[in-house]
Amino acid sequence: MAQRQRSRLAAGLILIVVGGVLLAAQFIPSFDDWIEVRYEWPVWIIGFGILMFLIGLLTNVPGFAVPAIIIAGLGGIFYWQVLNDDFASWSYMWTLFPGLAGLAGIVTGLLSRRERASITGGLQLILISLVMFAVFGSLFGQFSGIVQYWPILLILYGVVLLFRMLFRKT
Repeated sequence: MAQRQRSRLAAGLILIVVGGVLLAAQFIPSFDDWIEVRYEWPVWIIGFGILMFLIGLLTNVPGFAVPAIIIAGLGGIFYWQVLNDDFASWSYMWTLFPGLAGLAGIVTGLLSRRERASITGGLQLILISLVMFAVFGSLFGQFSGIVQYWPILLILYGVVLLFRMLFRKT
């Protein structure tokens, strides 16, 4: 089966499952009790990301890992914000998205058997994301204990870049 057909199959399966759940929730009174809707709404976003990932695995479409991980990660951020009633954390939480993209790149590379390039690129994005998270989190007062130390992360990242340049195999 061609890659395009598998992608369409996966998208079709996602639409059928989501539509079926929404239809059942409207017409079956006890369905809400069965799926325990008492969970916070971000759990639905996480679940949708997991569903996308599983369908991508079942249809052998590794590219589905990218939106699946980003959607599930967004749901995780929302879940943390709802539990802690801290929506002001968006001032630094947005910095986690490059890390989610890096994680998605690593998983996609592992599933498509292009491990080396995907792991290297993915780890770079995760490192950049963590540095930005520490910097912006400390600037907006969330990590007051490490405010004076976050420049060390910048120095470490600079050292990593220099070592990569000096020891790169050409």
